[in-house]
Amino acid sequence: SPERPLRLITIADMDYTDVSNDTVAHMTHLVHKEKQVDIVVHYGDISYADADQPHWDDYFRKIEPIAAYVPYMTTPGNHELPWNFTAYRHRLIMPRPGLGAPEHALYYTFNVGPVSFLMLDSETWDDAPDIDAVQKGWATEVLGAANTLDVRPYRPFIFVFQHRPFYC
Repeated sequence: SPERPLRLITIADMDYTDVSNDTVAHMTHLVHKEKQVDIVVHYGDISYADADQPHWDDYFRKIEPIAAYVPYMTTPGNHELPWNFTAYRHRLIMPRPGLGAPEHALYYTFNVGPVSFLMLDSETWDDAPDIDAVQKGWATEVLGAANTLDVRPYRPFIFVFQHRPFYC
């Protein structure tokens, strides 16, 4: 709203074990007691559970006090890779990309207040960083649409997230 800025937490590489307890406790405090969070963006390596389904369960129980109250938006990381991102695809249902992208794509866009979010998939089946030509074309089209004169005044900011930095 115009009265206050969009408040978000961005995070990556969070573990399902006790290593992340302090981080989760602080995030939970901000969400519930302080009411200072509108959205969480987790850009890859969601739980370090890899393909271990009970570890995925542990992670989701751990973040439930956060994800049950504010949107928890994600992109895949290299630890979501096992069996073609199966656990990620079935446990984290994110918006579909639209604009001619493949139905199975793990990238998408969404808007919150004055911000357009572009969530990219920098991962490949062989654990190498890449954004293929199809995703690049899709992202170019999304960015072009977000930059039109009829949209730009209402959403002047575009945040781009992906697990691996461009220099990898």
